[in-house]
Amino acid sequence: MQKYKIELSKNAKNDYFDIIRYIKYKLMEPSIANKYAKLIKEEIQKLEYSPQRFAIINPDIIKYSDIRKLIIKNYIVFYRINENKKVVNIERILYGGTDWKNKL
Repeated sequence: MQKYKIELSKNAKNDYFDIIRYIKYKLMEPSIANKYAKLIKEEIQKLEYSPQRFAIINPDIIKYSDIRKLIIKNYIVFYRINENKKVVNIERILYGGTDWKNKL
């Protein structure tokens, strides 16, 4: 089985740290923030071996035609697959309750 490289965009990195900071400092739940940090990393790493397992988002919903989504609890990881380079590009990590369609 071909292993894919995982690359996070600047936006995805910022999203990740914003999520952890929000849970840790706004919700005052540092232990839950640590659990979410670990969970998100682990779930994203699983894309190394099977990034195709999640469907492409309907292009009628968003302006891009090749974005997939991985749901992790209340958050959605949006990513693209570059088959030629065997790279999974993580574009955003957004709270599922937001208007994520306009943030992509």
